Amino acid sequence: VGCGNSRLGEELLREGVTGGVTCIDLSPVAVQRMRDRLAEQGTSGVDVVVADMLDLPFESESFDLVIEKGTMDVLFVDSGDPWNPNPTTVDNVTKMLEGIHKVLKPGGKFVSITFGQVWEIQLSESLSCPSFAIAFVFQTCFFACPMISSFWVCGYVICALYISTPSVPN
Repeated sequence: VGCGNSRLGEELLREGVTGGVTCIDLSPVAVQRMRDRLAEQGTSGVDVVVADMLDLPFESESFDLVIEKGTMDVLFVDSGDPWNPNPTTVDNVTKMLEGIHKVLKPGGKFVSITFGQVWEIQLSESLSCPSFAIAFVFQTCFFACPMISSFWVCGYVICALYISTPSVPN
């Protein structure tokens, strides 16, 4: 979700993901650039679609895995106080998660890769979604990033959001 110009779809294929990879982004420019790059490389098995994360255009139970990398963070840019996101932000996050819940197959996983913002702590308290429940499992990952002839330690939080019906899994 929100692929931008990321190479994550290609990397998933290289790592052995089977059944194809679907990448979406709201920007037709980003989608076309990715399509051009994939065609240039002769990469097949990656479908790139212009789509809105708040209104996913896929059939119910279409995917085993949904990954977003920094996309949900975008919803919080204008949220005001990160400890108390405004109602519009909460509504948009709810729409996104409801859409992801709809397209996930039973037992499917949603993985959110983020910088570990405050909103993650507050999100479960702010959401009221009768159609699904969420369990947050956090794993902080640090790795070396080559930047301008030196290495910086970059920290990300891998947040697996287990979306289930009707109760949160153990």
